[in-house]
Amino acid sequence: MSGPTLSRRGFLALALGAGAVAALGGCKPSQRMSVAGSVALPTGPVTQDIQMRAVLSQIDLAGQTAVAWTYGQELPGRAIRATAGDRLRITVRNELPEETSVHWHGLAVPNAMDGVPGVTTPAVPPGESFTYDFNVPVPGTHWFHPHTGLQLDTGLYAPFIVDDPNEPGVYDEEWVLVLDDWTQGVGPDPQQIFDGLVAADGRADPGGMMHGVWAPGVRAWTAVMSPTRCS
Repeated sequence: MSGPTLSRRGFLALALGAGAVAALGGCKPSQRMSVAGSVALPTGPVTQDIQMRAVLSQIDLAGQTAVAWTYGQELPGRAIRATAGDRLRITVRNELPEETSVHWHGLAVPNAMDGVPGVTTPAVPPGESFTYDFNVPVPGTHWFHPHTGLQLDTGLYAPFIVDDPNEPGVYDEEWVLVLDDWTQGVGPDPQQIFDGLVAADGRADPGGMMHGVWAPGVRAWTAVMSPTRCS
């Protein structure tokens, strides 16, 4: 017996709705801290000691040079690769003109290492460094990025891949793809786009986790990661 079918559009709508509910629940500081705080503090020898710099850089976009904010001089940043159970010590030096942060998206790390300024981990001021120290919990494909303003949209992101020691990959080649809608240096920058959407519609919430606006005729959703909220 066959049941009702679910269209791709319907599936995406349900997935987005579930994600929104999860994000709202996750942004209650008391709940977030109780979950992250249950993760054990790092133990054992350090498997990798990684040095990472958040910097201004010039990138080549198919022959067009653009200024971006990147990890190192690469876009996307160089992937971090580890095995589940490894202990990583990652020192991030901020060489940008404003404070920054690093959030390990999808990884259940200790609360103090989560990288959400104002909620879990202090922001890293310009010219200073912060060392993240945690055991990598479970296998999976993740990524890392700032939780500060629109910095993610200027190039600060990179993959974080955790291998399963019990399931080695059996393949000839592996490719890691990072997809992004890019405007920096080839059109209005992310801040200009956001400001334009807010001016066109005026429904953004300056104090909320997500600033959302539907500009007439534009059909665009812009999200800003507030330093005082989490997602």
